[in-house]
Amino acid sequence: MASVIWNPGPLLSEVKTKAAQKMYQTVTILVNEARRIVPVDTGYLKSSLTCEVTADGRTGFYGSFRPWAGEEPVSYSLFVECGTSRMSPRPYLRPPLETKREEVKRIWSG
Repeated sequence: MASVIWNPGPLLSEVKTKAAQKMYQTVTILVNEARRIVPVDTGYLKSSLTCEVTADGRTGFYGSFRPWAGEEPVSYSLFVECGTSRMSPRPYLRPPLETKREEVKRIWSG
């Protein structure tokens, strides 16, 4: 009886690559929508919005600068998103998760 040796390396590599591509498409859509709807006064917060995908493609981030990489976000970004006792919230990070839901589903279903 012949034995079969399976080398999963190439398959796993392709899966990781496809996942990373889909995750990058996803966070790009989300950050672009966030840039579109973010309230603008000086434009600093809008220009700070960025996105990134981990090397394995399993996790994507978007937001003000890159706090996930140790960078400081724009100091008032959380106040704009969530509001304060004197300022109403003006969310710009959470709404794209809802408004772009179908588009994201299409990316991951293909």
